[in-house]
Amino acid sequence: MDVSDPKNEGFLLNLDILRKKGAWGLVHELGHNMQRDCFTREVTTNIVTLHTMEVICKLPPWIYSWLQGSVIDVNSGEWLGQLSGLGAGIDSFFEYLLKNYILFGDESDLHMFDDAYRSVTQYLRRGRVNCMDEEGIHPIFVNVNMHTGQLATTWIDALQASFSAVQVLRGDIDEAICLHALYYSIWRKFGVLPERFNWQIKMPDVLFYPLRPEFIESTYFLYQATKNPFYLHVGRDILDNLNLYTKVECGFATVHDVRDKTLEDRMESFFLSETCKYLYLLFDEDNYLNQHGANHYIFTTEAHIIPLMAKLRQKVWNLNEMTSYIENSINKQIYTNENELININRDIIKVERNIISIKKKTVNETSCRSRPISYQHQLPLSANLLYQLDEMVGVITSQP
Repeated sequence: MDVSDPKNEGFLLNLDILRKKGAWGLVHELGHNMQRDCFTREVTTNIVTLHTMEVICKLPPWIYSWLQGSVIDVNSGEWLGQLSGLGAGIDSFFEYLLKNYILFGDESDLHMFDDAYRSVTQYLRRGRVNCMDEEGIHPIFVNVNMHTGQLATTWIDALQASFSAVQVLRGDIDEAICLHALYYSIWRKFGVLPERFNWQIKMPDVLFYPLRPEFIESTYFLYQATKNPFYLHVGRDILDNLNLYTKVECGFATVHDVRDKTLEDRMESFFLSETCKYLYLLFDEDNYLNQHGANHYIFTTEAHIIPLMAKLRQKVWNLNEMTSYIENSINKQIYTNENELININRDIIKVERNIISIKKKTVNETSCRSRPISYQHQLPLSANLLYQLDEMVGVITSQP
């Protein structure tokens, strides 16, 4: 059910109907609806979706702290799911705020993302200030009560692993490395990634592994950002374990219990459309997307590949549908038969560490600030920090 579509009058009638029709992920779905409406030119629903996002951002307590839950009553505006975190039901919302800005150029999306990111750092992030320091507790993003900011659970879930990719896109590379390393330690402990991991007792709270893509997605984007071969080794571990534990006669199966590797008779569709796609791209370094895609394409949360085009920055309610694509020409890069890039000035997105801005520049300039070349020849985290993480999640129990 599309709760952003005013033609669906039923969404205003009864909360129970919403629950039965799968509207639990309302906040999570808003970003998806916005991108879909912009691509399909659904003017009315796009305006409604934009307005809904703005209204949610003005609801207490979000207007004060930018903490959000995952479920909201569309009739009363009351938050029903008051757990605030980076995992299931909320994860893609942060991603879409940033990617909507990159795709469509609405600076309000960037402002909302920046406010939300600061709040995540203030209320959800626990541990030492500089994640690369060796003193103190390794950073972890916890789940809190959206009203108080107090700790709500002692588990993190597998979907939070995708936040490293969002941090890469933002340019916060060190933080992305540290969050990814936490999930890699959990992966190595069990050989796959449990749906929920309890960091207090160092054991899973929810035992299954449905072949999710989020961890390999972050592995792929960290490799693209750093070119550190460490992430190729991580990818090889993932690939080896998928073949070892999940491969069956007709495909790859969901792991029912990460402790004993028992399987279920199902394979989620996202395994083919996302998990396999990111694994393939990680190792196919000559792929066009890896050679030329950083400045010209972006992935949706479902791993659809979208070109960055000036036309997408036109507001759908201002677009004259009778105007031809020629008259609304898109400034784009042109390749000759020799693949020579003809430089054309245009607005592109510049991604730097801790800031994203629009800058007029030529399209053959780099748009992603890479780490120094020396970082490609050493571990992304020191051996001591990796050891700390192994102790933190229980891969090892004591200093040898």
